[in-house]
This record gives sequence, structure tokens and C-alpha cells, in this order.
Amino acid sequence: MKNLKKIMSVLLTAMIVFSAAAVIPTASAKTVKKLKKPTKFSAKLKSSSDLLGYGSYVQLSWKKVKNAKKYEIYRAKLNAKGKGNYKKLKAVKKVKYNDFSINSGTYYKYKVRAVNGKVKSKFSAASKKLGYMNTPTFGVGMNEKCDAIDMQWFKIGGATGYKIYKSTDKGKSYKLLKSSKSFKQKDGVYTYTDTSVKLGEHYYYYITAYNSVMTSKKSNVYRKVFKDYQFAVQAGDTTSVNFLSMLTSFGYDDVESEDESIATCKISEKSSGEQELLLTGVKEGYTYLKFKSEYDTANVGRVKVKVTNEPVYDFVLKKGESAEVYDFDSIKSDIDKFKSMGMKIKISAVSNAPEIAKITNPGSLNFKIVGVSEGEVLVKVKISLDVEGDTQDVLTAKYMVRVTEVI
Repeated sequence: MKNLKKIMSVLLTAMIVFSAAAVIPTASAKTVKKLKKPTKFSAKLKSSSDLLGYGSYVQLSWKKVKNAKKYEIYRAKLNAKGKGNYKKLKAVKKVKYNDFSINSGTYYKYKVRAVNGKVKSKFSAASKKLGYMNTPTFGVGMNEKCDAIDMQWFKIGGATGYKIYKSTDKGKSYKLLKSSKSFKQKDGVYTYTDTSVKLGEHYYYYITAYNSVMTSKKSNVYRKVFKDYQFAVQAGDTTSVNFLSMLTSFGYDDVESEDESIATCKISEKSSGEQELLLTGVKEGYTYLKFKSEYDTANVGRVKVKVTNEPVYDFVLKKGESAEVYDFDSIKSDIDKFKSMGMKIKISAVSNAPEIAKITNPGSLNFKIVGVSEGEVLVKVKISLDVEGDTQDVLTAKYMVRVTEVI
């Protein structure tokens, strides 16, 4: 019995000791009653480097707060009046954060506060408003009948409408051609047709997307010379049509002339493996080439061809006159994207008789052909893409140029 009492006494004493120890704070524990608010808060809009070039994100950073265990980031979506309610976006332990969840067409503001348990600091100063609208990818080309100019672009997230601008003075000034919230659309692709065009005239176009709070940057400027055909060839002559590689890349693997009494055609393969379209003029007139794909019989492209008894030149220049090559406008944005991804692009434009026509700025897509003296000259253009030391020709083109004293 005495032993039992002794054991109980020891246990009771131990419980009292342990209870007391539980309520006595250790020397290393630290009670935080107040936290300073984060300073040097920075919010910057950055562009993402994805392949399509779309998307941006906000890069946030601030100075570390003493005794803070984490930081709460708050974000507000702004309306057309620049107002919005802040909502908690994320809690992080580091003093930086990248917000990839922003959307095109919306402005945002940010602020951050330090946290330690139930203790929270005041909010930092709010950021300035940040946001972006994706820039439309714009394409322009002759319509099938070659009596108007067609335009198309992809739908932009957050946009409620689009504005198309047009220049008739070589891009010196632009006028609004069409603004609408209801352009024709199919499968996310919008279209518009400009019928106010004249043969031989040069037209420049660009487009912007907009909503009630912002407008995108302008798209690539697309230049077009309006003609009543897309390809031309002299009767009795055979020519290799430029840019077939662009056509076949969309899946066309066969072509036929709708009127072989006017022109015949075939796709041939060079020794390099590159395909080319050989077009032969039979007699003066117009016909259509019909491009087909064995994998998609409904996907048929038609191109209008002119056959003439006169010599066909890609450019006819007066002595001292210069001309820009328009065909490369559609790939300028692609070239820029390749460069931004670290790929090396080599462009060369060469005249085989510079005493007749010379090239200015030959290493750029903005090169010009300048008439020097009367005669004919062949201009060769080559674009190569270097990917990790492997060089490939992505485009090769030829232009027959005539320089004359009088046109």
C-alpha cells in the first residue's frame, strides 16, 4: 500500500511538472504583434515567349518583411471606369510571383501584405493598372475572282470589335476602312472584303482589336498590289510560279487547269526535293488553277491565271525608279517570331545584273529593286533558317525585272 501511494505521488508530481512546462514559453519562441507593410512593390507586364507569340504575364516583387511567414497577393479586375474589387489571388513564401492567369482585354491592379499567423500587415501601395490585348494576326489576299481584296484574322480573346485601316498613298497616311463588332466569322476566323479597289493600285492595310477599356497594338501592315490575276505567263512560255511551297504546306498535292486550252500546269520536284509549280501558257485568256488534296477532297483552292501574248515581268521599272517586293509581308511576323526564339535567319536578295537593276538593303525583307539602266534582269531571293547549326532553305523566289526609259 505504501509503495502504491509512493508511485501515485511520483506520477502526480511528474504531471504537475509537465503541465507547468507546457505553459511556460521557451526562450526561442517569438511573439509577433505587428508587421510592417511590404515596400518597393513592383508590378511589370511581361510578354510570354510561346510559339504563337500570344499571351503576357505580370511579374510581381517586393522587399522582404521582417518576421513575415508568407505574403498574400490581392488582385482587382478593372471595369471600363477603372474600378474593381480586390480579391485574394495567392499566398506565397517568396518575395516574388508571376501571375500567368491574366486575360487579354482586361486591366488589373495588385497589392500585397505580410502575414504571420493571425497577424497581418497593412497592404502595400497598389500597382498601376496593367493589361494587354493580343494583336490580331492579319492576312490579306486577292479574292477568287480577282475583283476585290479579302482579309482574314483570328478571333482575339477579350475583344468586342475590330477596326481595319487602309492607305492609298504607300503607307504615308491611313483612314478607317471598317469598324464593327459583327464581322463575318466562321470557326474563330473573321473575314472582310474590300471592293473599293482599282487595277494596278497599291494598298496598305492593318487591323486593331478593341473593347470598352483598351485597344490592341496594330497588326502587321499588309501591302497589296491589286491585279485581275494571281499568276501570269506568256503564251508559249513555261514559268515556275513563286511560293508553291506555301500552297503545298497547306496540304495541296495536286493541281489542274480548268481550261487547258489556255494554260496547262503541273507540280514537279526539283533535285533538292523542293516542289515547284510549272505553268505553261497556250493562248491569250484567263483560266483557274484548281489545287486539290487527296486527304481532304472538300479543301479545294482556286487561283486565277492570266495568259498574255506580251512578255510577263514581275516588275517593270523606269530608270531611277524603285520597287518594294510585297510577297513577303505575310511571313514577316513568322520571321520575327523565329528570331525571338533564338533561331538565325539569313536573307539574301541578289540581282544577276546590278548595272541594270541593283538591290538595296539585300539582307532584309524590306529590300528594294532599283532601276539603273534599260534592260532585263533576274532577281533571286533566298531565305534560310538555322536551327542549332542545321540550315534549311524555307523560301526561294525569282523575279524577272524590266527596266525601261519610258513606260
